[in-house]
Amino acid sequence: MAGKERRLMHIIFKHFFRSITPKIPKHNLVGEDYMGTKYYEVTNLKESIHKKSNRYFVPKEKNNFEQDLPAEWEAWLRKRRADPPTEAEVMENYEMILTKRQNAAELEITYRKEEGLQPHDPNAKPLDQHASINFPTYDEYKQFGRDYKPNWKKNKS
Repeated sequence: MAGKERRLMHIIFKHFFRSITPKIPKHNLVGEDYMGTKYYEVTNLKESIHKKSNRYFVPKEKNNFEQDLPAEWEAWLRKRRADPPTEAEVMENYEMILTKRQNAAELEITYRKEEGLQPHDPNAKPLDQHASINFPTYDEYKQFGRDYKPNWKKNKS
């Protein structure tokens, strides 16, 4: 009978010590993009109630969380894709973005030449957002509502 009691005490102490020891999940470096941003995945413990692992990134500049992320890495962070993107895949899509920007600039130049407009200066500072919007004005609406007189008759019962 004494052996069973020791076994019970052993189980109680084992569970007690297991409950007070910190359970620190492991943070795995999954990859890095061309801007120097590092991407991590936190593997969940077996005892954890969370089914999916957490994913996060650490930007090159520690406090700049508003930077642009490659679309492939953002899809991985939001769990739209299971596997992290390869460096070749990210670079291929980055080159395609640069090609599209170059083609758009060339189209803009040809459009401005055809329309007889001045070529766009890429080094020019952008205009204020509200200053660049020109709302149309119509003559029939300029006088609208000037002759309005409210009807102040009270309904007496």
